Amino acid sequence: MNLIYFRTCRNHMLWLSAFICIVAAGPSSLADKSGVFIAEIRLDSEQPQELGLKLDPSLNPKFVQLNLKGHESGGWMSETTADRRKGWERAMRFKIDDSRFFDGQCPAVDIELEYHLPSWGGVRVCIDTADGVKNVGNAWGNTGNWKTARFRVDNARFQRDVKDAVLGEFDILISGANGPLHIRRLKIAGYETKKNIHWPRMLKIDRLETGKEGDVLVFQQKPSDFKAYVANVAWIDVPVSYKFSIFDWNGRTVHHAEGEILLSDRDSTPVNLSFESQEWLLGPYEGLLNLTVHGTNAPTLERRMRMGIVSDTELQKARTGEFMYGLDQANQSIYAGDTATAFAYYRLMGVDLLRALPMRGGLEIEKVDSAMEHLRREKLRASLFVDPPRPRTAQEPLNYKALKKQAGMLATIIRKYAGRGQGQIPFVELGNEPDLPGFWPGSIDQYVESMNLLADVLQLTKRAVGLEKDDLTIMNGGLSFAGTTGDLRSREFLRKADFSKLDAIAYHGHGPGIKAERTCFERLQSALAETGKPAMTAVETESGFSANSNAGLMIQARTVVEKMTYAQSVGSPAFMFFRLFMEGVGTNEGGYGMTESFVEPRPSVLSYRAMVERLRHHRYVTSLDAEAVCGFQNVNVFLFEEIDDDRSPAGRKTLVAFSEVPATYELGVVTGEAEDIMSHDLFGNRKSVATVESTMVVLTVGIDPVYLTWTNNMPAEDVDLLPPLLDVAVIDSPLPGHEGQLHVIARNPTSESVDATIKLNAAGALPLEIKPSEFCVTIPARGQEKITAVLHVGDYDKPLRLLRYWTVFPDADPAQLPEVLMTGTVPLELKCKDGSTSTGQQVWTPDGKILMLPLAGGIPKNHRPSIGFAYIYSPGDMILQAAASADWWMTWYVNDKQVYTTEPLGNNHGSMADHRFDLPLRAGRNLLVFHCGSGTHGWEIQFGGPQQRALAIPGGKPLENISAALTVNQSQCASILQPVIIEQPIARLDNIPDDFAMWQYVEPLTVLGADAVENLFIKEPDSSRWYKGHKDLSAKFWLVETQGMEVAAFVEVVDDLHYPGDGVRLLFRDDLGQLIVEGRPEGLRDMANGITRYLYKIDQGLLDNKPFRIFLEIEDDDGFGLKQVLKMGNLGEPKKCMRQALTKFL
Repeated sequence: MNLIYFRTCRNHMLWLSAFICIVAAGPSSLADKSGVFIAEIRLDSEQPQELGLKLDPSLNPKFVQLNLKGHESGGWMSETTADRRKGWERAMRFKIDDSRFFDGQCPAVDIELEYHLPSWGGVRVCIDTADGVKNVGNAWGNTGNWKTARFRVDNARFQRDVKDAVLGEFDILISGANGPLHIRRLKIAGYETKKNIHWPRMLKIDRLETGKEGDVLVFQQKPSDFKAYVANVAWIDVPVSYKFSIFDWNGRTVHHAEGEILLSDRDSTPVNLSFESQEWLLGPYEGLLNLTVHGTNAPTLERRMRMGIVSDTELQKARTGEFMYGLDQANQSIYAGDTATAFAYYRLMGVDLLRALPMRGGLEIEKVDSAMEHLRREKLRASLFVDPPRPRTAQEPLNYKALKKQAGMLATIIRKYAGRGQGQIPFVELGNEPDLPGFWPGSIDQYVESMNLLADVLQLTKRAVGLEKDDLTIMNGGLSFAGTTGDLRSREFLRKADFSKLDAIAYHGHGPGIKAERTCFERLQSALAETGKPAMTAVETESGFSANSNAGLMIQARTVVEKMTYAQSVGSPAFMFFRLFMEGVGTNEGGYGMTESFVEPRPSVLSYRAMVERLRHHRYVTSLDAEAVCGFQNVNVFLFEEIDDDRSPAGRKTLVAFSEVPATYELGVVTGEAEDIMSHDLFGNRKSVATVESTMVVLTVGIDPVYLTWTNNMPAEDVDLLPPLLDVAVIDSPLPGHEGQLHVIARNPTSESVDATIKLNAAGALPLEIKPSEFCVTIPARGQEKITAVLHVGDYDKPLRLLRYWTVFPDADPAQLPEVLMTGTVPLELKCKDGSTSTGQQVWTPDGKILMLPLAGGIPKNHRPSIGFAYIYSPGDMILQAAASADWWMTWYVNDKQVYTTEPLGNNHGSMADHRFDLPLRAGRNLLVFHCGSGTHGWEIQFGGPQQRALAIPGGKPLENISAALTVNQSQCASILQPVIIEQPIARLDNIPDDFAMWQYVEPLTVLGADAVENLFIKEPDSSRWYKGHKDLSAKFWLVETQGMEVAAFVEVVDDLHYPGDGVRLLFRDDLGQLIVEGRPEGLRDMANGITRYLYKIDQGLLDNKPFRIFLEIEDDDGFGLKQVLKMGNLGEPKKCMRQALTKFL
């Protein structure tokens, strides 16, 4: 049997297996030769196939035929509950008919379930164990198709002749919530415990213990140890050897140890693991424990574990009135938020505010009192999170009796515990995402009425007990704006809500980094303005990022800092990051978790702690404009200052800076005369700071947030940025086989002139060289020195990137792809699942992202398909590196081969770093195809070639890059590493397409629209002569070379009114501005589609062996003379025209 193990958040090992070597072992079971026996029932036909498992007929299951994703399949369905207390469940029961499983003889079993649950509920599996009837596994619903779930159980009992209230006389109960449950197959694999033992199944890591409260695997820079308890489920002892290694985040081994232990039967044996971490950096690490049973060659059990190293600082909590660093700790109906492990994290991370009281179950005063005792002991605060009683549908009336009871309970709690101080309740959040029917099935009117009733009681109670407005902030349930439905219902809520009853508005902004948070915050403010409502304090009550790879985990770690610093910059009093414990870790949904198996910290835990350590008792001052001062786009700089107990400046300032894109910048900061100047990285490690003079420092800023701290009495408002000490600009577009100019500026902000050295270098997959590469210059005081260098690009004739021009078929059925791929051509139309036809739509996407809804209309829903096609040309066989991501599923093909897919689990949009693959291109034309399936709230795909793939990797360098260093007195005081984009070689075709339609499948050089139009009448009052959009005037421009020594320029102009004065002017000039060739080709009018096409052929010899500049001008006469012009480039400034060159084929 071949077994692959991975971790679950219950600290167990879950299995994926391929059952092999199965032979018959009697009429009611199957068995193999390695000590595994199997009971199975197949329910894919009208007659169940029972092999050791029998179906309970008393719950009235029945066979049904289903059409899932266009495919017919059968299964058995239940619409009956086995537990009258849980009327929302639908269940089936099964009985094992194999005596080898009975009465605890086979405690180790693996359960494999193939099911379909169309509702948003979950599926749970209950069996008889040594501890009684227990829920041994959960799986998600909303499957959309048949799904397989697997569960491991080590204490199965299956006792005979014992009746359970829910199981009855049966052994296994499978139930699904909120909808009919369908099952196609159930398999139980049991394992021998005394002979023919399958040791990979019999051993597991039972638990990890550090000897400290909570057992969190976080250590300090000193000798440390912990214990891994190895459980032996078998009924015999076994000797094993072990190897334990610890790796830093870059994969470097920092510790290794080996030893031997004896594992007692049916017991858990500790393995003592110690290590010396005094010299280790702060941050994330990964441990690996391998155990090998004596007499075997390969490791029997492998357990990876996430670990962290932190400082020995004991973090304080926020004082009253300071920003509160919050945390959504868990869905406490699944995972408790009041465990020793949870509180260990709250202390470790410096958490101020929990999204909900640390308790399970409903609002009962005894539970609330107990939870508040926890808060007081830990100096924590918590929001009072409460859902108004939900109607099951929009037609069902509100339950006013339940609302009144809930309001009374809220008033009691507020009287006792409301306030902004430690151990109090400063926020009330009335619900969760009422804009989504899954969380609020009723109408928005019903939610507003419920919210108003509760808010009125809360406001009255506030006044009655003398609370100020800021002492208790009453908020709506956070709005998600997710998908079409969420957006519409959020805006409906904003229109209908009476904001005089609320103190702030809650919203949710999941997604990576500051960009996602800024987008969500600005969307909320825009929506408020559109509905005529006043601006309000906004509080983010649920925001995180889902990650399931090391690259994604670093994005999550950065996201913590980026979101929380941004929230302070827009005046939010608190921010609740989502989520400490997340069910389903290892899946897309579970990727939101900040921990694994509870005690293992992901990097986000450590970045959260480092942020609080740096910014505790600080207040936000201002955002410094790096773009305006330094020319750095996408660089964020937030300034904070420390305050004392009286909220007066304490002298210490802290600057937080990061780039939104993978690039490195040298940020000059005017600090004034300062002491204790320090820089720290994302996890709190000290970094060097270059001092320009006593009042100025230079901080290296990249995609990971960094902190700069110093102390002085200068007002924080006087802190400023400096123009960069070193600046490099690429003046001419670099072309394969040609040269481009570099302009370098070195600045000296000091009061004395300096002698400096500037060193330049270029590197990448292409041959690059800079000449000269070194300069010695004297830079005057408070001045700058300019130099010019030449960038040489070697010959290269292969594609450098993915395509920007696609033919997309929304809603096309992917089932026809195999047949279409075999043709090797882009189709004109494709069939949809409903029998209708999808016609290809041309999409120009310079940023490598395609949004499907503008093409398809309607709303996204699970697996709504779209298929994109493009031709990519290559002079020879090659591998083109690529990366992509989609919301939610994607598959990529080259010619007739699938090269990458995320179909099994989806990929949650997110980062392209998680989805890297190679495209095997052959000589000539290649067909590149993607299939993108929507999620429930989004439908898009993004992609890139080698350069984008390199930049997507955290810490990755640009594939082609220019670096520069400025040295003064043998000390480097500034450096730059920036990407250089090499222009794609012009496509080379066998011949010029005679059929105009064929041009649509070749990538244009550019697409021109509104931003290139010069309308002559825009300032005149007669709006009939103004530019009216795409159909009024737009164009696509192609440039190709052929084997026949010709260059063809093809222009397709969209113009709804065509008059004799319309025309195209095309000029080619050299780099010096001298005219090479000019043409005014004749147009061919397609009246039916409002299109005019122009083809202009040029002798290849005129353009060979030198770069050229292209100027294109399209004149539009709508019957009253020249109305407007569409331009590519500037005739008077050749340097601003597109630079291209013919390919030097190798």
